[in-house]
Amino acid sequence: MAQLYETLTPALALGLPLLAASASADYSSWPELHDLLPASFPGVKTSRDDFLVAIDRKTLEERLSAYFDPKVSHEEMARLFHSVMEGNSGYDPVATRTTLLKRGRKADAVVRYAYRPFDVRWLYREPETKLLDRNRAESWPHTFEGNVWLEAREKQAKEAFSRGTIVRHLADNFGSGLSSFFPMRMAQGDTKVPNISKSAGVYLKANRAETDDLFHHVVAILHCPQYRHENHDALRMGWPRIPLPKGSETLIASAKLGQTLVALLDPESPVPGVTAGAVRPELKLIAKPSRVGGGNLAGDDFALTAGWGHAQGGGIVMPARGKTVGRNYTEQELAELKGGEEKLGLSSSDLLSLVGMTTFDIYLNGSAYWSNVPAAVCGLHLGRVSGPQEVAQLSRTRPAQKAALPG
Repeated sequence: MAQLYETLTPALALGLPLLAASASADYSSWPELHDLLPASFPGVKTSRDDFLVAIDRKTLEERLSAYFDPKVSHEEMARLFHSVMEGNSGYDPVATRTTLLKRGRKADAVVRYAYRPFDVRWLYREPETKLLDRNRAESWPHTFEGNVWLEAREKQAKEAFSRGTIVRHLADNFGSGLSSFFPMRMAQGDTKVPNISKSAGVYLKANRAETDDLFHHVVAILHCPQYRHENHDALRMGWPRIPLPKGSETLIASAKLGQTLVALLDPESPVPGVTAGAVRPELKLIAKPSRVGGGNLAGDDFALTAGWGHAQGGGIVMPARGKTVGRNYTEQELAELKGGEEKLGLSSSDLLSLVGMTTFDIYLNGSAYWSNVPAAVCGLHLGRVSGPQEVAQLSRTRPAQKAALPG
């Protein structure tokens, strides 16, 4: 007779889950994220994205000019921008606008805004009224040039752990629910101090490490595929727990990896060898902007019409599969890819096993596309690398066969 049940001993450290949960043997003994980086702040909630947030600054300035123009009536404003004049129990649009027309627009309130991962836009940061629903004024003093923030959550809603986004600006909440953003440093009067706990400071001193090394080590750990795999279930049930190396050599090596990740996860920071200077050989032909039939991209070639999203009511865009075409590498692409073997310390087989045996062309529209996006890159999710089975499945895609991006 088949066994219908299994014995389960829920772990208190994981919150007494009633399903079998996997975690490293020492996971519960590691400090939680907020035990190392004690200060964190929730993301901004605009509630009026389509008015307060814009991709380009000029568009936002034009909206604000109309809003703060007393010659533009409330009725006209409602016709131009419905959301900003739509009320609810916590927001009176007419009273709010009347107050702001009397006060006038705040200078220097248009700021860079991490709206989504890798998507930095512009925001009007209204500090005094409910025009901006939750302005998170407490985090603003710490949003200064050179500071870095790490996004995390106490609970992971989806099965795949996807926390660890890096931002340098005021930020929205990423995904459903509230994000917590942990700054690397804090403003304390005219000085900047590290956001580390006393116990973390003792640990760093004992290992002769710099204060920023801890932040970068945390980034490296949260993006480590082995860490995510081994602690898959535990990472859904509470703040991530971070292992601390016993030796300074391992800690500093991890911190260096974290520094690299911070640079790569920031779309506005130039990365030598990747987005600035002499591009590394193995990267030269990856995701190359291309045009069907050849030639340079211009005008409508940049339109995103290949079905990557569908507009819904209320300014919502639902994601869609878009258009990707799987194929084999060309001889030139393969030669360039293998050009980085020696510097990376990898053999040809190791390199291809990491990036995938096939590649993809990813289309913006009917004429423009990114040429040569290797299978593992095509299957990359923010915060996690595709597992071996996912990469193998993508790599088995036949040349010129249409495929959908996973997830």
